[in-house]
Amino acid sequence: EENLPSLPRGTASIRLRLPEPARVGEIPLMARNIYKSYGGDAVLKGVSLTLYRNERVALLGKNGAGKSTLIKILVGLQQPDSGEVIRDESLSLGYYSQEFESFDLEQTLIESLYAETSGGDHIIRPLLARFLFTGQKVFNKIKTLSGGEKTRLAIARLLLKNYNLLVLDEPTTYLDPLSQRVILEALKNYTGGILVVSHTAQFLHELAPSRVLLLPEQQISTWNASLLSHAEEV
Repeated sequence: EENLPSLPRGTASIRLRLPEPARVGEIPLMARNIYKSYGGDAVLKGVSLTLYRNERVALLGKNGAGKSTLIKILVGLQQPDSGEVIRDESLSLGYYSQEFESFDLEQTLIESLYAETSGGDHIIRPLLARFLFTGQKVFNKIKTLSGGEKTRLAIARLLLKNYNLLVLDEPTTYLDPLSQRVILEALKNYTGGILVVSHTAQFLHELAPSRVLLLPEQQISTWNASLLSHAEEV
């Protein structure tokens, strides 16, 4: 697999000023014994997962293993057939998926970020530049962006908020290597918790999750490079 390139020197020198994640309890999110079936096909069979404060966890498995279903249940977009999800009362969760439902396509890039924060140009412009949106590009409408550009903008918007947990479902899919590097370096600067689904081996390796949940095996283990074979099994 090709290595991700380094950031361009001018981009790398831009200092990100991210808000501190909101305070949260030791266990922001917990799933207990989650079952979910579709049309008689069991997708999740008694999955349990505890996420600790500021922890990075990767969710790995082949397509159809139930990764996106579990993510949607954890963030509250779907209900399990049985089992429970327990959220800390101070949980502030930012969710990324490839659907981009939350975008107003008629807004410009800079309008989209202004809608997310009370911070001014001194915060928004460097953030956009760090995500490779510079010059007149920031005044383009979101509907003109490619899928990869929308992904970069979506992650930038998440980082403007003081979320204490980011749940990222395939943030690297369809991205060119430089865009993957841009998102990876920004996430390295984020100090809250991360739950991520990705098939990009180097992205996961550098993000350095403390633990991995393998599906459908429902096996939780500490991170090690040998698990990257699961990441590459799309």
